[in-house]
Amino acid sequence: MIETIVGDNGSRFIIAAAAVAVGLLCLVAVLWIMRHRPSSPFVRGGKNRQPRLAVLDAAAVDARRRLVLVRRDDVEHLIMIGGPTDIVIESRIAPDGAPPAETSAAVAAEQKAVEAPKAAPSPEPRPEPRPTPAP
Repeated sequence: MIETIVGDNGSRFIIAAAAVAVGLLCLVAVLWIMRHRPSSPFVRGGKNRQPRLAVLDAAAVDARRRLVLVRRDDVEHLIMIGGPTDIVIESRIAPDGAPPAETSAAVAAEQKAVEAPKAAPSPEPRPEPRPTPAP
């Protein structure tokens, strides 16, 4: 019985098995390309760069909102996300090991960098003395 099935449909079975094998090879090739592609173009430095941004902790407030603690350049920020608007609860939180003096100095330096230096006011033009006519 198997001989009659294989005899009648043997060539179709071999073609179908070859098509499935080619499909699996294409799938493996696509997965390999996706895994070994270069990093995202908007993140400069690729795998060798030092991370500047990290999510340290997150807690659910209710079904929609979450509190997220984010660290950026050794400064932490507490943010509430998920509601109608995202809110910064606390900014420039001192890291655990940093003394407050270093943190306030860093905040002062950051504020000075943000404030653009204002140009000195230009002096008002003085009227030039007119020569007096000789008598």
